[in-house]
Amino acid sequence: MDPVKYLKEQDGLLNNLIDYVVDSGHVTMIGRGESDYESLVRSIVGQQVSTASARATFGRLLAAAGDSGITPKSVASMTFEELRSTGLSGSKTSYIQGLGQAVLNREIDLSSLYSKSDEEVVAELQHLRGVGRWTAEMFLIFQMESEDIFPLSDGGIRSATTKLYSLPKDTTNATLLEIAEKWRPYRSLATRFLWGGLNAGYFA
Repeated sequence: MDPVKYLKEQDGLLNNLIDYVVDSGHVTMIGRGESDYESLVRSIVGQQVSTASARATFGRLLAAAGDSGITPKSVASMTFEELRSTGLSGSKTSYIQGLGQAVLNREIDLSSLYSKSDEEVVAELQHLRGVGRWTAEMFLIFQMESEDIFPLSDGGIRSATTKLYSLPKDTTNATLLEIAEKWRPYRSLATRFLWGGLNAGYFA
C-alpha cells in the first residue's frame, strides 16, 4: 500500500493534516543529494536554532567552502575564525572541524552506517563530539531516508503532535510514542507531514 494512503487510513487526525499540507505545498522533502559529511554538518548547524537561521548559516558556510563544497578537506582548509564568520557558534565550529578530522583520519566511516540498524546508527554517531540523538535522527531521516524515525527530541515534532491531538504541552514521551505507534512503519513520513503542518500554519 502507498505509505501516504496507509497513514491516512490509520489516523483520521493525521489524514486531515496530510490533506492540508499537500494542498498548501508544504511537504518537507528529503533526498537533497548531499554527501554524508555535508548532511551531518547541516544537522549540526541546525541544532537549537530556527529553520530560517540554520538555512542562512548553512548557505554562508556553503559559499565560504567554495567550488569544492562542504567537505572534510574544505573545512580543514578554513581557519576557526573563517568558519565562525559564517554565523556558526564557537562550539558548532569545533564540532564541524572535529567531524571532518574524524572522517579524514578514518576514525569513522559514514558510508558504513548504511549497513546498520537505526539505533546502531544513533549510537555510533553519538560517539562524535557535538552529535546527540536529534542530530543523528535528522541524518537518518534526511540523508539515510530511514522510514520509521519519530524524533521526540525535536521540539517542533513534540509541539505538532500535542496540538494535533489537543494534548497539554507537558504530555509525556510515553504518550506521544504510543500515538506514533499507529504510524509505524512510516513514522518518518508522518514526521515530515507534522513539520509541514507547522510550516503551513496548520496549528496556528
